[in-house]
Amino acid sequence: MIFGPGNSIIVPYDYLGPDSFQDFESQLEAIREHYRFSKLSQITTSLEKGKRQGFAAIVLENPRKGVFLQAVQVLLSLEIPFTLFVDPDYVGLNRLPLEEELEAYARSYPEKLGESEVQRWTETARSNPNEADTFLRECRKSLGPLRIDEMDSLRFFTTWGKILELSPELVEFGLSVKHEISSAQMLEEKLLFVEKQLKQRPTIIRVSQKELGAKELDVVKSFGFKAVLGHQVSEVTKDTSSFNLPIWRLAPSL
Repeated sequence: MIFGPGNSIIVPYDYLGPDSFQDFESQLEAIREHYRFSKLSQITTSLEKGKRQGFAAIVLENPRKGVFLQAVQVLLSLEIPFTLFVDPDYVGLNRLPLEEELEAYARSYPEKLGESEVQRWTETARSNPNEADTFLRECRKSLGPLRIDEMDSLRFFTTWGKILELSPELVEFGLSVKHEISSAQMLEEKLLFVEKQLKQRPTIIRVSQKELGAKELDVVKSFGFKAVLGHQVSEVTKDTSSFNLPIWRLAPSL
């Protein structure tokens, strides 16, 4: 990677276990040596205007309790701006995203839920979340309850109240959609709910697909979104499309 003003990087973080933010502060220091921290929208604005880059956007993929406890506090204390993506299906609820609940059931009942079945339902969760959710509800009856007391409580999502306490000067919000954008109605329902909770309308969306097709992209644009964050790994250059933004994965040793 070529450091300097010719490119930018979008660095995602999430809490997935006790060591998720072990090197967080040292990574921030390493990034600061080469880039100016900014919200993700500043990168997209520079792309739209054809201006020089040189930014680093810290992206928090989910508002988990561990993210707030271990990452948000550091970012606020260092006055580093960041972008927080929110999926309204899980904030304030005692449940995890569908694919994570499937993994949890497989760990709790390995003799009853095989790897191939978990994979099949994980794929279903991306394309038909309602069907996958129905399957999980049946698991509660046929397999047993999800053993929440045996799980890491910091992986669960925080509340809307905690999210609203964040300083608007340092944080911007994006909408996270963890399954395929199948209809305008589905996206509209999520967007309106988030807008009602946050008293603002997100203009950046994070999607589960690697790249949106023309139909999905038209739906996204119709709701006023100005940027799409995907999963491809690369730097942001002057030729990057705001509707196909890449992420950059840092090595743990940084």
